[in-house]
Amino acid sequence: MANLCEFGKCFNLNTLRYGSPAHGGWGIVRMGHLVPQCYELFVCPFACGRHGALSSILQGRKDRVSYLYIDEADIISGSYEDLIFEACEELLEVLREREKYPKVLMVVTSCIDDLMGTDCDKLEEELEKRFSDVKFIFGHMNPITLDKKTPPGITMQNKIYSLLNKTDLFDEGVNIIGNLTPLVTENELFGVLKSLGFDTIRHISNFKTFDGFQNMAKSKLNVLISPKAKMACELMEKNLKIPYIELYNSYNPENILQNYEKFSDYMGNRLKFDFEIEINNLDKTIRELKNILKDFPIVLDEEAVLFPYEFSDFLLQNGFNVKKIFATSPKLTDIDYFNNIKKRYKDVELIIPYNPKQRFAPEKLEECVSIGLESGYLTSSFHNVGLCGEDGLYGFFGLNYILEKILDSYKNKTDLKENIERAGLVV
Repeated sequence: MANLCEFGKCFNLNTLRYGSPAHGGWGIVRMGHLVPQCYELFVCPFACGRHGALSSILQGRKDRVSYLYIDEADIISGSYEDLIFEACEELLEVLREREKYPKVLMVVTSCIDDLMGTDCDKLEEELEKRFSDVKFIFGHMNPITLDKKTPPGITMQNKIYSLLNKTDLFDEGVNIIGNLTPLVTENELFGVLKSLGFDTIRHISNFKTFDGFQNMAKSKLNVLISPKAKMACELMEKNLKIPYIELYNSYNPENILQNYEKFSDYMGNRLKFDFEIEINNLDKTIRELKNILKDFPIVLDEEAVLFPYEFSDFLLQNGFNVKKIFATSPKLTDIDYFNNIKKRYKDVELIIPYNPKQRFAPEKLEECVSIGLESGYLTSSFHNVGLCGEDGLYGFFGLNYILEKILDSYKNKTDLKENIERAGLVV
């Protein structure tokens, strides 16, 4: 097994990176569109805008974003910031005429602004003074910060929830925070929340209007299911007085139960929910899958599941043949599983998908089940589970669902290109 850390010595997040056509799915522009009645102006060079524009078309969002393309002359002449003001004025005038005037205008900048030292906070302040009937926020597509404390995805979640206005009128609602795709309603978490007395379960995807979105500020609790939004929850606790509890998604049945026990303790041992059906369904699916799959190879990537090493450890401990894991250095909550795999399962390959070598000479493994679009692309797998950002899965239901999809993809060959396009990614 390749040592991930040694493998990465000559290639780290500060160097050239390879991004496969199957990578991503939730870029900055798409995340911004979670905010209802939000229009976006993407300010960038031509090359940066191409990918975003094509993705917006594939994902059905092209009527909510416009582009201000800049070139070297705009930067050198010093007219760059003036162009943003002019573009916003023109754009808002057009949107008013079309009766699509936004509640929020998000100006998305690129890594050019890091090099120029653009004061986006000052620009935001000036824009709100000039156009007082719309809320402005700045998004920042800057991949050079991916190894920092606040990479683009985390910063964007902070920005999104900063749009909520403080209120003293709290209700019996709860917010699910961190996941970008809403949880599947069959998930047992909904039953747990209802049993604890939360009569309204809110997620940002629930709202069609900006005023409706403001109801999230009324919830008495945030349930944080992904570490990517921890900073956002901390800011909401500080600014909106909404406490939060960490209930990160897990792929280990014992950890899932511990999560719910933790929630019960937090709520004063009020949880009265029988997980017997969920546990029995999971056990049945594991037995069925193992009986049919036997030693058929499995590969997976971090674009599909939040904690790829924990999920891989679960599969390995249940006797499945995990061959490759496409992932970067493990998150804090995934380190123990990473170390366990290195120690106990030395035949498992740990591969950094961003390594440029993957572009030119990836090792094919067509006869395998690939979990995630990126691992499917890099192996040319005939059996792909087209997960992208967990797709609204959580807890026992989510784990059981993935296993069922593994079985389905084993029995039926899949068209990877169709899966990638269905996810709205640019091939």
